Amino acid sequence: MLPPGSTIVIIIKLAYVVNLIFSYALFINPVNTILENCLFNRTMPKSTKRHWLKNLSRFVVCLAAAICAFGLAD
Repeated sequence: MLPPGSTIVIIIKLAYVVNLIFSYALFINPVNTILENCLFNRTMPKSTKRHWLKNLSRFVVCLAAAICAFGLAD
């Protein structure tokens, strides 16, 4: 068993954090795709307004995930 403050434990924790940061986009992409298909596919023609509304919906999804993370953290 490794001691909690050892260098290898810190490196493993940092690698895990980096993994979570880079894998977030892979996990959140299906959510954004489904949401955008429901909201923008049939109701709105392609335009600049639609583009920015899709960006806003992506921001809201990320913000909701961040709020959940902070709310459920120890």
